[in-house]
Amino acid sequence: MLLCWTLMLHLVLHYSEVVNGNDKVFTINSVKLNVSPSSELMNGVPINLTCTVDIIQTEPFPILHHFSFLKEDSLIYNVSSKQKTAVYAIHPARVSHSGDYLCKVNSSGKERSSQELALRVTGLAKPNITLSKYEASEGDFIEVLCEVPDEKPPFEFTFIKTNNHQNRQQLVRKALHHNYVRTKFQVAEGDVFVHFECAAKIQSVVHPETSSSVRKIVTVTVPFSNPAITVWPMGNITEGKNMTIECNIVTSHATSEDVLITMQKGKQIMESSRRGSIVFNVIATVADMGNYTCKAESNKLSKSKSLYITVAELFARPQLVASSTHISEGNFLSLSCYIIGQNQTSLNFFLKKDNTFTKLMRPYGKYSKKAEAVDSGSYVCGVTIQNITKISSPVQIFVYAAVSRPVLTHDKKVSEVTVGQNFRLMCKSSSGTPPIQYAFFRGSEKLGTINVTGNASAVLQVVAALSQNFGPYRCEAKNKNIAPWKMSNLLNISVIVPVQNASLLLIPENGEVEDGTGLSLVCKVKNGSFPVNFTFYHKDEQKTNHVLYTTSVHAHNANWMNSDFKKSKEGIYSCTASNKANLVTSRHLLVKVVLASWKKTIIASSVVALAIAISAGFIWWYLHKKKKAKELSLEMARTANSSNAKMSSGLNATEDPYYVPGHNKNGENHIEASTEEKKVPLTKGTDTVYSEIRGSQQENRRPAGCNIKQRLNNHLKERDERTNRRSTLHMCSKISVALIYKHVASFYCCKGTPSG
Repeated sequence: MLLCWTLMLHLVLHYSEVVNGNDKVFTINSVKLNVSPSSELMNGVPINLTCTVDIIQTEPFPILHHFSFLKEDSLIYNVSSKQKTAVYAIHPARVSHSGDYLCKVNSSGKERSSQELALRVTGLAKPNITLSKYEASEGDFIEVLCEVPDEKPPFEFTFIKTNNHQNRQQLVRKALHHNYVRTKFQVAEGDVFVHFECAAKIQSVVHPETSSSVRKIVTVTVPFSNPAITVWPMGNITEGKNMTIECNIVTSHATSEDVLITMQKGKQIMESSRRGSIVFNVIATVADMGNYTCKAESNKLSKSKSLYITVAELFARPQLVASSTHISEGNFLSLSCYIIGQNQTSLNFFLKKDNTFTKLMRPYGKYSKKAEAVDSGSYVCGVTIQNITKISSPVQIFVYAAVSRPVLTHDKKVSEVTVGQNFRLMCKSSSGTPPIQYAFFRGSEKLGTINVTGNASAVLQVVAALSQNFGPYRCEAKNKNIAPWKMSNLLNISVIVPVQNASLLLIPENGEVEDGTGLSLVCKVKNGSFPVNFTFYHKDEQKTNHVLYTTSVHAHNANWMNSDFKKSKEGIYSCTASNKANLVTSRHLLVKVVLASWKKTIIASSVVALAIAISAGFIWWYLHKKKKAKELSLEMARTANSSNAKMSSGLNATEDPYYVPGHNKNGENHIEASTEEKKVPLTKGTDTVYSEIRGSQQENRRPAGCNIKQRLNNHLKERDERTNRRSTLHMCSKISVALIYKHVASFYCCKGTPSG
């Protein structure tokens, strides 16, 4: 609100100054941007962008104008002037200058903008193409530069290479920050001349422009000719004949590089040379038939020529057949070698095993022997006809020696394991041709089968099961020999079950033992292999653990008993149970010693007897007190009667002649009694008192000098003494009971102090 009032006050003051002519005022009507000669023109024409500001002033005064020229919101030129016009010149205009232009003017803080002006420049200039060389050899690399002068990126350049066979190779490269780009081309084999050209396409305008360069030519020299390959004899070639293959090239005198020539058959190099030619000689066989390649290459160039050579077969490759490839030791090994389509009687076959043993076969290519384990191996047979030797395909023979009795062992130092524990069984036959199959058993249960291909042992991981009656462990071994399974030795392994859940039971169960009676402890476990070791412990008031009893039993519980349990044996009791697998501990139980029953009976009897004696004494005292009170009442009555007789002469006629102090006119006795006396009614009726008075008048009178007031004081004093005696007696009874309890407690403590 304060800001609004400040602005309003400022406007009022400003308006007042304008009206009074005290300030120089101007306003901007418009800002215009013009282009000359046109907004659409060809590449290379100069362009002027003119920005004009139209203002109105109260009076002429100089104003500094700041002109800003923007292309697509990017500042490209700015100038400050007191003139109302500013010019931005583009000499010459290029396609990259195409775009939307804007002019902004700031005059003394007032800013206005013109309308956007679209400028279009067409006709992209031809790019310039430059080559690194204009004469090259096959395999050379030529660097090509393509550039668009006076234009701004980004550009897309396309390079085109055309050889004398009109084969075109095209590469596309982009230039984002430069108006040029470079690339390389290799002169290929067979190129005689090569044409290069490039095209440029600008990407920054609404309508892309493309322009192509001129074509430039490169002449190519040949460093060496294409290789020539020939074979003798020409035509059909039969096995057994000499075959010659020749490969050569012609090199240029201007070439200084060494040219390597290689003769290849498939992927195998047969011969190589750097002297310009190769000659390869061989006695032809069917194996020599195939595709041959003659290849000449330098560091930059490679040329090749291929030829397929066919060789006719003189005779077929022999074939080797075995009666069986898997033979048990001791059986016969029978081999036969033959050639299809040949008379077998005139052929001499030979036999090789693993290329280390040669033996002539019997007529018709037969071979037989009793097989041994060493006869296993790879066999081939061969025959030679007209210096041509051919070998059959290999046949693998396996002769299996029977396995020996296997030996079963385990990896534990002792033949005892805990339930759930892993252990390894190892089975091995000292002899027998692999692979050997081993089977593991626990009693009649088959645990697993393992095949061993080498000379190692068969190893089986076993998890110890519960101590059920499975029987001993064993293994059996067999290979491909026809002999039956061989069984190993028997292996007994004891499985130990850990003890679990040790618990301690007390007798009595509440842990409170009477002094001098017995305490029994029973330690139990849930499971566990025998024997089980039980140990009982006692922790005294000094927190010291004492071993009470240790035993080893073939049971799941053990007990310990103390027949004469004393207070010195109070404390915390526990037990442990263990076997070869583990140890467990029971919870700790507190045992206390309490007073014996007979001692409790004596104390109770003593208390009861004392209570009876105190009660009897109290009753006697009460009755005696009541009797004394009655005698005192009669004595007071007599005394009152005698006093009234003496004083009757001094009484008025209207007064009651039978008035006795302590009685009202109705004859009611008002002599106060103690609290205990109120329990027995001592007040007598008027007739009784009067009769007693009359009876007393008939008796001998007491001396007239007796003072009734003195008698009343004596009576009250005697009553207070009786009250004091009663309180003292009650206190003595309490002290007596306390002394009895103290004596009994002292007696009990003295009886409990001896150890043991």
